[in-house]
Amino acid sequence: MPEIITPTVSVYPFRRAPHGAEYLALKRANVDRLSGTWQLVHGGINDGETAVQAAWREVREETGLTPERFWQLDHVETHYLPQSDAIRMVPCFVVELPPDAEPTLGPEHDAHAWLNVDDVRDRLVWRSQQEAVRVAHDTIVRPLREDRAINPLLELGPPAA
Repeated sequence: MPEIITPTVSVYPFRRAPHGAEYLALKRANVDRLSGTWQLVHGGINDGETAVQAAWREVREETGLTPERFWQLDHVETHYLPQSDAIRMVPCFVVELPPDAEPTLGPEHDAHAWLNVDDVRDRLVWRSQQEAVRVAHDTIVRPLREDRAINPLLELGPPAA
């Protein structure tokens, strides 16, 4: 019987631009089986770390940037991993970066792009990530741009150390 595991988090970074929100897509370097694929910020949860702490840390590690605002997303990515017969459930978060933000990439990624919601969804491999972008856009990003209310229970501050 498959095991349910939660070893990773996904974070959907965006910045506000005059023509609309831009999402930060990162291209995987030649490091593993996902080489050459596009993703947003994604990484492991360390021992003793909460998913919130891992999300904040991964943004800083993978981009060199500090979020201005931070939300949990009312969405969990799911993937089946045949090699380990496990179902991976991935908590999702959204961060707003400064309008002039430019990432400093580490060894995991060899390129980045700032993309609108449709273009970033087109670059993602996994349907659950494409859906997470849609949920992020509809529940956090679009309401911000349109000065509409966002569920206040979703916004988080920087995590406690």
